[in-house]
This record gives sequence, structure tokens and C-alpha cells, in this order.
Amino acid sequence: MVVSLKELRPSESGVIKSIGGSGPIRRRLMDMGITPGANITMRKVAPLGDPLEINIRGYELSLRKAEAAQVIVESTGHHHHHHHGSFGHGWGRRSHGHCANREENEALYLTDLKKQP
Repeated sequence: MVVSLKELRPSESGVIKSIGGSGPIRRRLMDMGITPGANITMRKVAPLGDPLEINIRGYELSLRKAEAAQVIVESTGHHHHHHHGSFGHGWGRRSHGHCANREENEALYLTDLKKQP
């Protein structure tokens, strides 16, 4: 399943497919080693959703959720027993993924926390 990095749950991993975003963000992410083809694992998510802690190439990184939203990954490690019922049902409404404009991404980002069913 192809999702943005911010949609991975803790301990799930994926392979990076592409990096979106405007020049500076994209460059910053790639400077940190976030490049297509790299394996990436979600470590943990802060209580408020920011920052996300990830592991890539053997080292830990903290990313803002807005940055993670620009990284498209092919999810490989679904550990279903980690789901708490409220997770895993929200994929549909985000299927437009990286086609969304910036405002819509921001809106999703802001409502994300309140919108868990």
C-alpha cells in the first residue's frame, strides 16, 4: 500500500517511493538521507503528533508531520496487532495523497488528531 510517511504507525516500515514538497523541504529531506529506495521505519509519534521519530539507514531522525507528509512510501510492515480499532480505517479519504494542494494537506494535518473515528 502506498501512503505518506506520516500515515505509518509505530514499528511499521516502508520503502521510500518519492519525495514531494517545494525545493527547500525536498532538499532538506534528501540531505537527511531520505531518498527513494531507502528503507524507513516509524519509531514513535509524539503525543500531539509532532514530531515523528523515524529510523533510516540505521540512525534515528525526528521529522515534523508536515515534512513526513511529503514522503511517499510503499508500506511493507503492517503489524496488525498494534491497531487499536480507531486506526486503519482512514485510508480511503486520503487516497488522493500527493495530488492534494497545500491548503488541503494543512487542513488534513490540523483535523487529523480530532478526526479519528
